[in-house]
Amino acid sequence: MKAGDLRHRVIIQVNTPTRDPNGGKVASWATSTTVWASVQTLTGGKLETARQIDGEASVQVPMRYCSSAPTIDNRLLFGTRILESILVVNENERNIWIQILCTEHRGALEDG
Repeated sequence: MKAGDLRHRVIIQVNTPTRDPNGGKVASWATSTTVWASVQTLTGGKLETARQIDGEASVQVPMRYCSSAPTIDNRLLFGTRILESILVVNENERNIWIQILCTEHRGALEDG
């Protein structure tokens, strides 16, 4: 992948659970960092391969490795789309590129 292919701004968010008035945990998302990435909706053979890992997989997001690289506990925001991480693969383990396999969350984008 070439650096010029990274044309989408993606926000990496971390889950910072808070307590509701009754003492229960409520998901609350905080922005970790914003990075350049390539958001790719999977089709054809790539989609079938991804769905062998997770039946809901529909989006692949390659990006450069960074110290705040996402894990499966993070989510990505791309515009109004919420992309939940399923699998994060460090390409060749040299900390240069990572691939994130995601599902697209169909709910409304909540504040946080």
